[in-house]
Amino acid sequence: MRLKFLTVLSGLLVLSLTLSGCGPVYSTQYRYTPPLDANGKLCVSQCSNTREMCRMMEETRAAQEQAQCQQNSAMRYSMCLSNAKTDQARKDCDRNNYSYCSRSANTERCEESYRQCFQNCGGKIDSFQVCDFGC
Repeated sequence: MRLKFLTVLSGLLVLSLTLSGCGPVYSTQYRYTPPLDANGKLCVSQCSNTREMCRMMEETRAAQEQAQCQQNSAMRYSMCLSNAKTDQARKDCDRNNYSYCSRSANTERCEESYRQCFQNCGGKIDSFQVCDFGC
């Protein structure tokens, strides 16, 4: 009886943990109010230029990492094939998916710096949550 109770209880625990992972997904959105004076506007313009430079550097970094990953994958696949002694071993090289590479730019740091700069220039930023999934 006690074992059955513990089994049911653990099943309910697993079910509740699984379902809790299916809750709504939110993201933060921002509403920007620029400063009114000319100096503040010039300052925000410089913030924008800095953000664009940061984004370009992140895009370049991601592209370089992607190229390096693809080059490494091609080398590993070639080595796998050259070491394969049987047809099955060669098929295993194909299944290992050496070609998968996914690198993308992470520009969140650029956006955080921009928001800080924008506020330092006298701008105002309001943040709010938006439900993206499971609303």
